[in-house]
Formats: sequence, C-alpha cells, structure tokens
Amino acid sequence: MKSEKEVAMPPWGQQTAGDLEAIQSDFGVPEHWKIGQGLGGAALRSSWDEFIASTLKLLSACLWPAYDIQERDWPAQTEALRISTTRADLALLAEMQSESPTLINKPVRSPVGGPVPQSHLRHFEFEDASRLGRSHADYDATLSADRMAEVPIFIGEGIGKKSASTAKQLKRFLQRPRPYQMAYLQGVTNYHYLFAESAHSPSMISGHGIAGMIGVGTVIDKWLQANRTISTGSMQALQQYAVDIGDRRVFAGVHYPADNLSSWIVTMILGKEVFENKNTVRYLAEAITERSEVYRRIQLHQGDAYKAALKELHKLMA
Repeated sequence: MKSEKEVAMPPWGQQTAGDLEAIQSDFGVPEHWKIGQGLGGAALRSSWDEFIASTLKLLSACLWPAYDIQERDWPAQTEALRISTTRADLALLAEMQSESPTLINKPVRSPVGGPVPQSHLRHFEFEDASRLGRSHADYDATLSADRMAEVPIFIGEGIGKKSASTAKQLKRFLQRPRPYQMAYLQGVTNYHYLFAESAHSPSMISGHGIAGMIGVGTVIDKWLQANRTISTGSMQALQQYAVDIGDRRVFAGVHYPADNLSSWIVTMILGKEVFENKNTVRYLAEAITERSEVYRRIQLHQGDAYKAALKELHKLMA
C-alpha cells in the first residue's frame, strides 16, 4: 500500500453514516429493479451487482475513474482523463457564472405560462431542504389540483423504489471531489458556489440529477400506464422540471456539468429496468436533449472532454 501523500485531486473521503446505511439497506437493490421480470434472491442481486459494475466501467472510461481505496490513489493512467474533465467543467462553470443575471437568478421557464415563476435560486433553496415535487405548480398552472397533488407523491415513490441509493453507491466508488475543492486547489478565482446542506458527498454522480429524472419519470410512467391524458404543455412542463432539478445544482456551483452528464447516463440505463411503460425513457431523453440548459452548454463547449460521454449517452437514447 502506498504511503499517505498529498495528491492534486484528493478523493472526497468517507461518506456519512446515513449514506452508508442507505447503501446497505436491502443490499442496495431498488425495490422496482427489473420490474415485471420476476427475478428474486441471488439472481436479482447478481443482476444489480452487474449493473453497478458495468456502469462504473462505462463512467470510468469516459468521464471519471473509480478511486482505488486500497492503494489510496487514483488508478494509473487516469490522470489525463481527470485533468481534462476537471478543466472543462471548471471552465464551463466559470463561463456560466460570468453571465448577468446569473442562471441561478433567472426565473424558471414554464412551457404553459401561468403566474410569474420564481427563480431557480428559490427552487434550489427549497429542493435542498424539502421533498421534490411540491413546487411543480410553478411549472404548470394548467394542471388540475388532484393531478398536482400526485406529483410529489409519485416523485417520492420513484426516488425511494426505483433509484433508492443508486447515486450513493456510485459515489462511494467514484469519490470525485466537489467543484469548490478543485477550484480552491487549482487557484481558480472566477468561480463561486452556494451553500447546500445536501452537498455532503462525492460530486459524481449528481444525486439531485438522477432524483429529478427518475422521480419525475415515475410521474410520467404512472400516468402513461393509467392511460391518463397528458396535454403537450403538461408533458413539456414535467420534462422541464425533471432536468431543472439537476441543472440548478450546476448553476449553484455545487456540481460540475459532467456530474449531470453522468446522472443522465445512469438514468438511461436504470430507467429501462424500473419503468413499466417503454415510452417513459424516451420522454426523459427528450427532456435532456431539448430542455436541459446544462446539456445545451456541454454541446456548445469547445474541446473533447465531453465527447466520449455524449456519444455513450446518445447510444443509450437510441
């Protein structure tokens, strides 16, 4: 084992007791994993372990390597990947934060109109300390009261039963330091971040990013399965809300753009195994490519740092 030493990119470190407990609960397998396939016991566990292993392999090849806990260092030959991803992310964050008004202070976009919406900042503060879904009225003033009441309930169910501790399990291996750590260590001065109570874990993948996608995806999935009529405007509002939950964590500087990119990749893989309606993942893919501001900025970014991951994401969307 290597001796303790200073490294240019320190790992995040140990996760909280609560995170570790969530990972170990029910062996970390979401209740709705492989829904409808009748798997159980060892077969179910084996398929989940394969998902975690293959997903880590994919992310490690295109975005960020898993940390070697025993060697207490990043694996050999991964420095170039870590440097290119970090540089691209910090540059893109600085670019987004240089605008006036900043993205976090802009009002959310409502595809169906309604009352003057609140800013991303207000939503960010609310989502950092409360259940997701309770502020969806800011996105869709046309939704009936009974349908609106279902939104936070279904989002909560999706997060609990369809993604569960997936993000925490992947974070445990990836151990990516948060943007404010790397900005400080690399002397980046044109970067700032907002305090977030929920930013106490490794940065990749974005927990809010996958929670927004899988949670809102559950709303869409349940309504499709129940043959509920969903107007074009209401579907677009759900799609906008799904991506904004993760996007504003980037706007606030508590996540890198690549953290969202990793959460979208995981969503595309996980969603095909936990949703009942085959069209649900397609709607989530549309949400990313047509409504995510972070996705748009990544696409416009000059350089090669995101190309491999974008290629993998697009393959999963096909």
